[in-house]
Amino acid sequence: MKKVLFLIAVVFSTSFYAQELSYGVYLGSNFYRMPIKGDLDSRGGQAPLNLGLFGSVQINESSGVHLNAFYGKAIEGSFSSDDGNIFIDKIEVNKITTQLLYKYHVKKTYNQGFYLLLGPRLSFVSNAEGKQDGLDYSELYEKVNFGISGGFGFTFLKHLDGQVILDYGLPSTIDFGKFKSSTIGAYLNILIDIESIIKN
Repeated sequence: MKKVLFLIAVVFSTSFYAQELSYGVYLGSNFYRMPIKGDLDSRGGQAPLNLGLFGSVQINESSGVHLNAFYGKAIEGSFSSDDGNIFIDKIEVNKITTQLLYKYHVKKTYNQGFYLLLGPRLSFVSNAEGKQDGLDYSELYEKVNFGISGGFGFTFLKHLDGQVILDYGLPSTIDFGKFKSSTIGAYLNILIDIESIIKN
């Protein structure tokens, strides 16, 4: 949590030098695969709803720094051996995630139209519980994992942004003996720009 607050402080401290600052509410969902090295398989997972905040700071005419910080509950499919025997059923994983992204507007007008995003992702697993058995599976996961996020967005109706962000999680997301895993997935987001609503 301290790292999350530090990232937020860094982004917003640059606003003293920025031409434009925007912030608001984050709504989204994501899904991912979880390839595992070894004779263990997972069906991956999905988070139907992520809730959080975002901030965006302009650096120059066409680019800036964008931060998504959100909380979500992912439902991960069963873990099984290669022969199909399931030994852990569905798990509900609570995560706090931040994405610190470089933002580039193609038409060179900040906060208008189509833009590209690229940067690191940091996730914290706060809890993991079996959906069927209610057991605590937190020890199965690394508490912190990193990834690389990249995608695009579009500002429309002045106060709304849509984003599609692909993500690759660097190994390992699980902490389970000899097994190592990465994640490959995507985020679909809607951002509501509170700053622009207040300003108008």
